[in-house]
Amino acid sequence: ALACAQLEQLENFLKEKRKISELYQNFFEKTNISFKAEIKNTKSNYWLNTIELPSKRERDLFLEETNKNHIMTRPAWNLLNTLPVYAKCFTDTLENSNYLSERLVNLPSGVPWKK
Repeated sequence: ALACAQLEQLENFLKEKRKISELYQNFFEKTNISFKAEIKNTKSNYWLNTIELPSKRERDLFLEETNKNHIMTRPAWNLLNTLPVYAKCFTDTLENSNYLSERLVNLPSGVPWKK
């Protein structure tokens, strides 16, 4: 029953997610922060809205300031090879992955509740 109720609202959720992403895109286009928008011939559900900051230092400052001001932001992900369970697994340098993991931030993306 819960899944059916959520699926009935899916189209509205996706519309709201796109509205949120448009607000973020409009805001960040005036900055040196890159908003990760959908690429040509794709359609994102924008379940997460992600930005890329110029450096790890700037990412960390952004996280500190936003969270200090009660805006819940977080790093996009931890690379699997950094988790203890995968510590002994084969990996290459992951140069691009490491670069991005030091710069990406997920922004609040929740759909507003309607009564």
